[in-house]
Amino acid sequence: MQHEYMSVVPYINNALKQFEDKHEVKVIFASDAGSRSYGWASSTSDFDVHLIYVHNRDYYLTIQEREKSFNNEGEQEQFLVDVPRNLLEQTTDETLVQIEVNIASFDVRHALQLFARSNPAVIHMLVSPIVFIDKCHEQFSGPLQEMCKTRCSRRVLCSSMTSLAKVNFRNYIINTPVTEQPTVRVKVYLYLVQHLFFVQKIFKETCNLPEEDLEIVTIKKGKKDIHFTRRKTPYTEPLPSLDIQVLLDEIDPIPHLHKVIQELVRFKKHTSGDPLVSRQKSLELYLMLMLRKLDGFAYNLPRIPEIPLGELDIFFRIAYDAYDSL
Repeated sequence: MQHEYMSVVPYINNALKQFEDKHEVKVIFASDAGSRSYGWASSTSDFDVHLIYVHNRDYYLTIQEREKSFNNEGEQEQFLVDVPRNLLEQTTDETLVQIEVNIASFDVRHALQLFARSNPAVIHMLVSPIVFIDKCHEQFSGPLQEMCKTRCSRRVLCSSMTSLAKVNFRNYIINTPVTEQPTVRVKVYLYLVQHLFFVQKIFKETCNLPEEDLEIVTIKKGKKDIHFTRRKTPYTEPLPSLDIQVLLDEIDPIPHLHKVIQELVRFKKHTSGDPLVSRQKSLELYLMLMLRKLDGFAYNLPRIPEIPLGELDIFFRIAYDAYDSL
C-alpha cells in the first residue's frame, strides 16, 4: 500500500546520502521509526530514521573490536533537508520547508545480533510502514521481516512496551497530580495508548485461543506459587501495527474514549512542536486499569529461544558481498 509519506522519500534520501558520505558507509535499509510511522505527526514534525549500514569489506577483516554504531545509546545524528510544503500537508504551496532528519544507525553485524534477541528498535525498524531505502529486499530485509512473524519474541516486545508504559505513567501521570500539573504533553498520552494497545492486541490473540493451544504454567515468586495460562502454539500472523489509528480500530475502546483518543491524535497532527493538553481523567483511569491488567502479561507468552547467530550469518554475508553494488 502506498503510504502518504512515500513522496518525500527522495528528499529524506538526501540526508541518508549525507550520512553515507560522512561515515564512508553504505545504507542497506532505512525506515521511519517515529511519529510519522505512528500516525500522529504534524506537517513540521522531524523525521526519525533508523537504518542499517555496511562498511567496506576490509573493515570487517580485522581482529580489532569495531564500533556497533556511530551513536551512543539513545543518541541520534541530525541532518537538515528541504522538502516542498505540499508534500507534507494538503496545500498547493511548493515552498521549501527545512525539516530535521534524526538518524539512529546500526552496523549490520550489530543489527543482526540485536535481531537475534528480538530487540524492539530493530524489529520495529524492519516492520515500519515507511521505508526509505531497501537495497536487498529479496535476500536481506524480506526474509528478516518474515522471521519477525514467527521467530521474534512477543514476550520481549510486550515486556519492553509494558515497561515503557509504566515509566511514562509514573513520571508524567502518577507523580504529577492534576492539582499541581493541569496539563500534560499530548505525546505522553499517545505513547501510553500505543504501547498498551500493542500489548492488548497480543493479549487478545492469546486469550482467544482454543483450550488445546494453551497450557498452565507455575512459577515460584518468593514462597508463593503463581499460576498463569500460556500459549504454546507459534504465531503465524504479523506483529501488531504501531500505527495508533490501526491499533485504535482493533482494540476499539468505548465510544467516549475512542473519541478522546481520536481528538488527541487530531490535535497533535494539526499542532506544531510538542503541544500540551488538559488532563484527561477518564483516559488516565482507563490506561491505569489496562496497565494493571497487562503488567506481567509477558510471562504468559512462550519463552522463545534467541535465534542462533550462526543462522543469521547468511544475512551478514549477503550485506558484506553486496557492498560494491549498493
